[in-house]
Amino acid sequence: TQFESQCSVMAVPSDLARAILYILNNAIEAVAGRPSPAISITISAQPSRACVTIRDNGPGIPEDALPKVFQPFFSTKADHSGVGLYLANMIIKSIGGSITFQFLDSAPGTEVVIDLPDCNGMARRDKKD
Repeated sequence: TQFESQCSVMAVPSDLARAILYILNNAIEAVAGRPSPAISITISAQPSRACVTIRDNGPGIPEDALPKVFQPFFSTKADHSGVGLYLANMIIKSIGGSITFQFLDSAPGTEVVIDLPDCNGMARRDKKD
């Protein structure tokens, strides 16, 4: 886990934690059984935004599945309900954020970027105006 700077997000803490946990659970399952499993979490602040990036070295998401990952009941795993990423997306959207998936060119795995409005950044911006 790496913290690059401080930021504040206006959200119900348990909801935000639940959204991150849904994504983190997918990363944990993706690296299970890998020879050298790795998951990293980076939190960074941008002007008026906060980003949480979760990266794993699992097999990645099939490209044809990517457009469907936020659909309710869609899963690439037969024994899963397919609601975790759907709920994570709904929670993040409800606080004005977004979730994007990125393929890693340099290594196997998936990178998930959760982009959130940073209350501190918004306050700093408002004070400058």
